[in-house]
Amino acid sequence: MITLPIFESEKQYAIDCTVKFDKQKVHNKFYCSTNWIGFLGELIFDKYLTKKQVYHIWNKFIKEDYKQPDFEINNKTIDIKTTFNQDLWFQNINNDYYILANVSKNVDKISYVGYISGFELLELYIKGKCKEVIRDNRKDYVLSGEYLKPVHNLVNNLKYIQDKYSN
Repeated sequence: MITLPIFESEKQYAIDCTVKFDKQKVHNKFYCSTNWIGFLGELIFDKYLTKKQVYHIWNKFIKEDYKQPDFEINNKTIDIKTTFNQDLWFQNINNDYYILANVSKNVDKISYVGYISGFELLELYIKGKCKEVIRDNRKDYVLSGEYLKPVHNLVNNLKYIQDKYSN
């Protein structure tokens, strides 16, 4: 698990960006008063990768057509799923990796709890290990965090590959 502090300025930036994004969205994104934690999870993960000197592309969601993954590292796509609980929520399986980020109740820290590959997630979905949740006009799936592997392993492996081939 990777646990990092959340600064008030980061929280406010995430809220402001999400308000701006919500004004232009035309898809079935579920609305709730804490939607901004998704952007917050990406923002802090971007800072973490930069500090660890992991070359990456952050495809910020603040655009009309956001079909890109949250992050790209060594041609691998990564989606950050940020919640206040220990479960991985998703709608589609179309990335190489999914990382669960958990925000503390008082929003002063974020923990990147674990990860799962898209292939493994699909296998668990097919085996019926994901709970279906219907909210308004959309269907979500929830996977228990017990199926996730330590996220630092993923980051270290991607950094190793990057370092190996950049020399």
